[in-house]
Amino acid sequence: MHGSIADALAQIRGECESSSPGTMLGTGEPGAAADGLAVAPEAIGLERVDTEHGQGASAMLCTFREKHPRNGGSGTLVRYTLVKDAGSAGTSVFTIATESSTPFESLFPDEGDAPGDDLPGIPRPRGSRRVFSASLDGEPYGVRIYEARTALPDTVAAQDADMVAQGWVSSSAVAGAFADARSYRRGGTQVIASFNRVGEATTVTFSVDGTAGGATSKASGELPGGLH
Repeated sequence: MHGSIADALAQIRGECESSSPGTMLGTGEPGAAADGLAVAPEAIGLERVDTEHGQGASAMLCTFREKHPRNGGSGTLVRYTLVKDAGSAGTSVFTIATESSTPFESLFPDEGDAPGDDLPGIPRPRGSRRVFSASLDGEPYGVRIYEARTALPDTVAAQDADMVAQGWVSSSAVAGAFADARSYRRGGTQVIASFNRVGEATTVTFSVDGTAGGATSKASGELPGGLH
C-alpha cells in the first residue's frame, strides 16, 4: 500500500466505519461477512476502535456487533490490522477478521489467558498472561498481546534477555532510539514488540512477519472463539 502508516490506518478506520459488512471486515465482498454468509448492510455496526502504536508499526482492532446474531452466537465480530513501514514500498498491511461471532469477554478476559496459544520460539514475557491471540493457519504471521505486572523498563530488559537466549537478534538502532519498542530477527522471521504502561500493568504486543520482506498480506482468519 502506498502512503504512510497514518494514511493506512485512516483507510482501515474508514473501512470499519463504512456501511458495507464486507468492507468493514476487510473481505472485499460488499454483501458478505468474513464467513461468506450474506449480510444486509444494516446487520452489523461498529462498536469501538482501539489503536496501538510502536516503532515502525501500528495495530488497529475494530469491534463490531451483529444486530441479529447468527447461529446462536454472541454477535461480536472483530477485525485486527497490523500496518508496518515498508520503506520505499510504502506500508505493509496485514488484516484478519473473525469468521464467526465471538464473545467479547473472551478477547480480553479479566483473569487468566485468552483463548489461543503462544507464538513458537518467542518467550512469553515473564509473569504475564495472554490477553489476545490472532494467527492464520499455515501462514508465518501472528499477533499476541500479553499483560505483565512488572514495570515497563524491567519488562523490556527481561524480554531482551530472553529473546537473545532464544537466538534472536535485537535491532540496536530501534533499541537505542526507543525505550518502548523492539525489533527482533532470527533467520527470515521478524518480530516487532511494543511495550506500553497501562494503569498498573505493562502490555506487550508481538507482531510476527515470517517473510521479513515487507510484502503486503491481507487475508481472513480466526481469532479467539472463532478466533485463534
